[in-house]
Amino acid sequence: MTTDLYPTPAVTDLIGIMQYAQTVTNGIFSPVVLVLIFIVSFLSLKRFETKTALPASLFITSLCALFFYLMGLAQDAILYASILGLGLALLVNYLTRE
Repeated sequence: MTTDLYPTPAVTDLIGIMQYAQTVTNGIFSPVVLVLIFIVSFLSLKRFETKTALPASLFITSLCALFFYLMGLAQDAILYASILGLGLALLVNYLTRE
């Protein structure tokens, strides 16, 4: 007799796939995806100055973290950290403007 390590997936949509990936990876899926979203958006916005690209990429990451939180994929701390990072980047951008 074999036992399943993980529950049999009942995946019917994209959210189901993401929830199953979150289960299989023991909660590592959403933070890794958010870090990748930040890196890709920061590098794609790098044609602008860093002080403009950083808040913009953190804004995109914060929106994605909010969507993940609403889907039940991200914990509170991840959402709060992304919003705090966005606030700090906007504050530094405001204080260093010319």
